[in-house]
Amino acid sequence: RGLGDVYKRQGKRIDGWLFPPYGPPPGPAPGPEPFVFDPAIVAVYEHNLAAMVRLCRRNGASPILLTFAACDDSSLADAEQRRRLGLVFREMPALDPPAAHAAMNLYREVTRKVAQAEHATLVDMAALMPKDLEAYTDTVHFTPAGARRFAEILVGGLRDGGLVPAS
Repeated sequence: RGLGDVYKRQGKRIDGWLFPPYGPPPGPAPGPEPFVFDPAIVAVYEHNLAAMVRLCRRNGASPILLTFAACDDSSLADAEQRRRLGLVFREMPALDPPAAHAAMNLYREVTRKVAQAEHATLVDMAALMPKDLEAYTDTVHFTPAGARRFAEILVGGLRDGGLVPAS
């Protein structure tokens, strides 16, 4: 039984939004089996992201979606991937590097898909941010240099999308 089953069974739908239940799923703690992403959770993410884009538009805002930038690189040796993904592995010990990359890429693809379907501006930070350790303190948190690079890329994407004037 996956978390998606819990969302379907115990989650709440309010004004078109899906809200997950709080706390761990009912039943015994998961065993050492490999971590698998439940497609229902990804569907909840996609549904809510699209709903947020539409809500922004209804309220006069221009939605801007960014893909998730991280210091992940599936071409590296397993030990280096584990080192870079250490933060993720501390939170989800049953996860392995291929599953971590697949999950991050799945959410990135969903973000791209929603941006295209909803005609929202997309800044593909996952593709544009460097994946070197000078930009990150761990898997996902930026160093000061990484934060500056993130800001530069974001401003460039906003300019490309016509959302801020060129200077």
